[in-house]
Amino acid sequence: MRFRKNKTGKQQNRLDKQYIRKQLWKDPSIIDDIFPDQEWESHLGDADQFIPSTKMAYYIHDEISTESKQKQEKKNNNIYLKRFSYYAAAAALLLVSLGMWLWIKPAFDNNSPTLVERKEKTDLKKDTSWVSVTNNQNSIQTYTLPDRSTVKLFAQSTIRYPQYFTDHSREIYLNGKAYFSVYKDGSRPFSVYASATKTTALGTSFTIDSRSSSKYIAVQLHTGKIVVASIMAIPTFKNIFLKNAGESLSFDANMHLVAHHSGTVKKEASTSKSPSQNKPNGLLELNNIPLSEVFTALSTTYNTPIKIGKQDISKIQYTGSINPQLEQLQDVLAVICLINNLRYVQETDGSYTIYRQNEYSNDQL
Repeated sequence: MRFRKNKTGKQQNRLDKQYIRKQLWKDPSIIDDIFPDQEWESHLGDADQFIPSTKMAYYIHDEISTESKQKQEKKNNNIYLKRFSYYAAAAALLLVSLGMWLWIKPAFDNNSPTLVERKEKTDLKKDTSWVSVTNNQNSIQTYTLPDRSTVKLFAQSTIRYPQYFTDHSREIYLNGKAYFSVYKDGSRPFSVYASATKTTALGTSFTIDSRSSSKYIAVQLHTGKIVVASIMAIPTFKNIFLKNAGESLSFDANMHLVAHHSGTVKKEASTSKSPSQNKPNGLLELNNIPLSEVFTALSTTYNTPIKIGKQDISKIQYTGSINPQLEQLQDVLAVICLINNLRYVQETDGSYTIYRQNEYSNDQL
C-alpha cells in the first residue's frame, strides 16, 4: 500500500494556477460565465461584501475536486479492467485445461489398468500375447493348451489362443478341423470360434470341422455338454444346446443349420442295436455300439478292411453319427480313436489296424 503526502499551501496554489491556465486555454469564455461585468461593477470595495474572486476560488476548488474524482475513478476502472482481464485469462486457461483433460481422460481410462488389472499385471498369467499353431503334417498332431486341455489338430488346420487364459474365459480360434478334450473348469467357459460359430463348454469333448474342403461345417459332441451359438451380426440360428453323446450339427456356407442329429442317451449294452438297423438315408447312426460292430459296419460301408489289434478294444462302445457321403474313412477313424484313446495305422495293402495308444508307441497315425 502506498501513502500519499499531504500537499503544502504553495503546492496547492501552484496546482490551482496550472488548472486555471489549462481551463482558460480550453475555454476563455469561462471568466465571463463566472464573473459577469455587472457583478464587478456592483462591487463597492466593502470588506463585508462578497468578492467575485472568492466565487472563482470556490469554482476552481470544485472543478479540481471533480476532475480528481474523475481521474481516480478512471484509474480504478483501469485497475478493475486489468484485474478482470487477468481473471478472464485465468478462467479461459482453466477451461482449456479442463477441456483437454476431459478429452485425454477417456484414453487414459481405457489404457490405465483398474485395481484388479494392476494386480493381474504382477501375474504372468495375464500375458496377452497369442499363440498360433498350424499342423503342416499329414497326420493328426496333439497340442496341450495353457489350461491342460488338449487339441487333436487335423492336417492343414490352425488354432490361435492366448499364451495365458484369463480368470474368466478360455477362447480358441479354429480354422480347419480339431478334436477338443476340455479340462473341466466351471469358472472359465471354454469357447471355440470357427466359421461364424461359437461352441462353449465347461468340461467335455467335441469335434469341430470348418475346413473349406468340407461340404458342411460340423460340430459333434462326444462327452459332456456344449452350447453352439451364431456370432454373425444377424444370427442365422438360435443357441443350440447339445447334451447327448453323438449329437451333431451341420451348417451350410451361409451358416444356416441344415442338419441336427440328436444322438442318443447312453444305455446298457443289452439295449444296443446293430448299425445296420440305424441307417436311414445313408446316415449311419451308432447308438452305444461295440467297436467290433462299428468297425465291421465301416468296413462294409467304405469297402475297406478294418482290423483290431487287441481284442479288448472290441468291448468299447461308441455312440455317434456318420455320414459316409460327406466323411472320409480316415476322418471317421480319427474321431473314434481320439475319443477312446486309440490310434489307427494304415497298412501297405490299404487296410487299417486299430491299436491302443500304448501299443507300438513308435508308430505314427
